[in-house]
Amino acid sequence: MIPILPFSFFATLYLELFTALSYRSSQLVGFEDVPSNAILYGFHKDVLTNYITMKLISLRAPKIMWIGYHGIISYSAFCCGLTNKYVNVRFKTKGDQKPIDQLVEMLDRNSQRQFGIFTDAGGPYGKVKGSLVALAKRSGRPLIPLRSFSANHCLLLGHQIPYPKSPVTAVFGKAITPEELSFENPEENRKLLQTRLEDLKNPLK
Repeated sequence: MIPILPFSFFATLYLELFTALSYRSSQLVGFEDVPSNAILYGFHKDVLTNYITMKLISLRAPKIMWIGYHGIISYSAFCCGLTNKYVNVRFKTKGDQKPIDQLVEMLDRNSQRQFGIFTDAGGPYGKVKGSLVALAKRSGRPLIPLRSFSANHCLLLGHQIPYPKSPVTAVFGKAITPEELSFENPEENRKLLQTRLEDLKNPLK
């Protein structure tokens, strides 16, 4: 954590400024239909704009428990997690227990809390991982695709860098139940989640 802490601190300062200037003009679209036990999944390109989304959710519902891994890149969001807009939970990639087993245990211990995950974290960016299908099936939870669009931003390494005062529109897709992930070919199940996420568009454009 020590090497990444300065970056995390200044990134959080920027996001706090951005949020203070933008969240009142930002909005959640479709959140009222999200089940209380849903797993929200999105792309890592929305990691910064998602900060305002978590702020808006925290004003009207229990805070999202956001999943990350125990590693230096993941801890770049350490200071962001201290601002009380969401709850960080982490799994270990090394050890006796597989990551998915750790996640299922987390989900079971918090049966009526919503979780969030960037499904393409660690790369390749923009591609849903097949492990998300297994997580939904083992936990019995519905999946909700989520995109957070900034009205004005630049791109850095494929990620949205929102400008101050730029409103964010967070769009939540229709719930995908574990029963819908019934294709015999695992790749077909993964493609369904990929398509549902890619189909989300900014309604203000």
